[in-house]
Amino acid sequence: MNHPTMRWLLVLCLALLALPMPAQQRLHAPEDLRSLSYEDQVRVISMEYEDQSHGHRIPDDQLQFYLDQVNRSDWRFSQIKADIAQSLGNTLPPPPDGPAGQSVTCESFNHQPRICRVPWQGPSRLLRESTGSQPCIEGQTWQSQNGQVYVGRDCRAEFVALGAMQPTEPMPSTPLVVCSSVDTRPKACQWPGTRTPRLLQQLSSQPCVQGRTWGFTGSAVWVSQGCSARFGY
Repeated sequence: MNHPTMRWLLVLCLALLALPMPAQQRLHAPEDLRSLSYEDQVRVISMEYEDQSHGHRIPDDQLQFYLDQVNRSDWRFSQIKADIAQSLGNTLPPPPDGPAGQSVTCESFNHQPRICRVPWQGPSRLLRESTGSQPCIEGQTWQSQNGQVYVGRDCRAEFVALGAMQPTEPMPSTPLVVCSSVDTRPKACQWPGTRTPRLLQQLSSQPCVQGRTWGFTGSAVWVSQGCSARFGY
């Protein structure tokens, strides 16, 4: 290679190095977060929480819960955004697939499965279990799809559209804490309220039973044996 060619290549390299580097762009979040790597799932969910909370870091328990829902229960990104909004007490318009205030009770007796029609087209979430119900575990004893909820094994519960807020649920001014027992280890979560909390929604496949797998010490909610739940008034 002759010297003029080498000088030309050197000039070209220096010119390329002098070009401004493109600004880093925010990772686009697809509806199906399973198409992303685990690291990108963490990044997308963390950034969404930061945006909605005006700069706050997502609690580790809540982040782990969303990662589990994405990879085990097929939660979509829109479901996570709606759940983050609800956990922060943000004021959102009623979701198009489930008017606020509407709920459907679906009950299985004698271990017989049952399918119940619902008036919304998107996914559903469990609002509260009925008295005498066996544990209602999403993906095991209940599941939802467009326009219906399935229950089995004596799961009996009331369901609402994902993201819908019921009047009986905590209003934005009340505390809302997600506490999770990871790998069945006990965990204590600081309780910011002045009144005794109650379990609003079980989030784990393991049952949350007051006095056995969750309780309240006066300043903290504790969970154990794989219980993960949302607590409030």
